[in-house]
Amino acid sequence: MRRTTAAMEERGLESVYIHCSGDPDSLDGVIFPAIGTAIVDGTAPHGMDTLGHRCAYLSCSACSSCMSA
Repeated sequence: MRRTTAAMEERGLESVYIHCSGDPDSLDGVIFPAIGTAIVDGTAPHGMDTLGHRCAYLSCSACSSCMSA
């Protein structure tokens, strides 16, 4: 999530960080207001409720090998 956010910021997009209430060093989500997009941590114990908003889910666990490069 941090690398994706850094790439978006390099392209000039504003990002709003959502930190974990229990661990301020942990990132639970990032919002990119200009493009109406957010990335959130959906692993337990976090839940994802879209509240009726249009969304798409992408599992990053399938990309873990490419993320370590």
